[in-house]
Amino acid sequence: MRVAFFGTPLWAVPVLDALRKRHQVVLVVSQPDKPQGRGLRPAPSPVARYAEAEGLPLLRPARLREEAFLEALRQAAPEVAVVAAYGKLIPKEALDIPPHGFLNLHPSLLPKYRGAAPVQRALLAGERETGVSIMRLDEGLDTGPLYAVWRTPILPDEDAVALGNRLRDKGVELLPGPRKGRPPTPRPFPRRRDGWTSGRAPRPSTAATGPSSPGPGATSSTGASGSRP
Repeated sequence: MRVAFFGTPLWAVPVLDALRKRHQVVLVVSQPDKPQGRGLRPAPSPVARYAEAEGLPLLRPARLREEAFLEALRQAAPEVAVVAAYGKLIPKEALDIPPHGFLNLHPSLLPKYRGAAPVQRALLAGERETGVSIMRLDEGLDTGPLYAVWRTPILPDEDAVALGNRLRDKGVELLPGPRKGRPPTPRPFPRRRDGWTSGRAPRPSTAATGPSSPGPGATSSTGASGSRP
């Protein structure tokens, strides 16, 4: 599958690495270089550094509504775009370009803790359970339909880094795997009358087993036929 990737911090690099091994990454989009270090010299983001090292096409636009960027995205012709901690809202002009839209890997049980720092906010709130969601982006802030959700208890000794990495790695497994021809269209979870998904995905009838088992107490659900790799 032809995939465009939008991401910025080090946390997002393993997502891009996994996509590169399973798909044809036709474009990487990261935030512009920002001042870093004692000298405050502009430096590329971790995702940008990875893309450059792997020879992947890379753009760092200041504004996603610029026609030059939108035309570059059209020319890349991605079938789908994947977002992991990019750090900016994606405008409708860009959302409409990939035929299968933009899929966002978000380390929370949406719609709870939508937006920035969901892992840290869940820990500060004393949550006992969290998860990772795969959703299709729309023009709002993490308001699109959910396609897949994985739920898990928060382990007693987990800090934000360990929990965030665990959720990210499971989220990668929930993203579409390599396929021949047109990928299936995911079916979003039903929404409530107020337009929100419940944030609590239907629990599967049987526990996951095998090498990709979620782990003790964890459950998973998907709104897409064959969306698991």
